[in-house]
Amino acid sequence: MEPAVYIILAFPIAIIALAIFRRPLKLILKLCLNTVLGFILLVILDLIGVPIGVNPINAVLVGVLGLPGLGAILIIRWLMLL
Repeated sequence: MEPAVYIILAFPIAIIALAIFRRPLKLILKLCLNTVLGFILLVILDLIGVPIGVNPINAVLVGVLGLPGLGAILIIRWLMLL
């Protein structure tokens, strides 16, 4: 068959797959966006002088939990210094 026929057949299948997986994809994209924002927040705090490790685990924690996650990281860091 011609490649154009494959494209024409793949288009409806792709639309159906996107309709089925829309909700999980939306959650995954939101998690990725929040992780990037958490990473940016950690970098800004590191530049200001707050000694927090900038790594993917901390970025996901701050991205998913928000300010309570940042507070948890700061408390754990403070307890480790005692």
